[in-house]
Amino acid sequence: MSNDSRDRLHQLANFSFQHTTHVVGSNPKELASRALLEATRFFGDDAEVYVVSAESEADPEHDGRYKATVVFRQVADGGIG
Repeated sequence: MSNDSRDRLHQLANFSFQHTTHVVGSNPKELASRALLEATRFFGDDAEVYVVSAESEADPEHDGRYKATVVFRQVADGGIG
């Protein structure tokens, strides 16, 4: 394999994932805490992540509960391998 081919493969493998979480809670703090826990499980304890988007809505099946969808992206190198 030529160096040029390896460089292209490295570029393809060196990307960061975006991870979407779906959580349920009773207030914004609880929703954020649960979403961050899920992101930590996916990216790892030492990963630095930021929130791309966060949306919440009332849970129609449970009074006083809310559902949220939070999208995270890893800040540092999320490359594979």
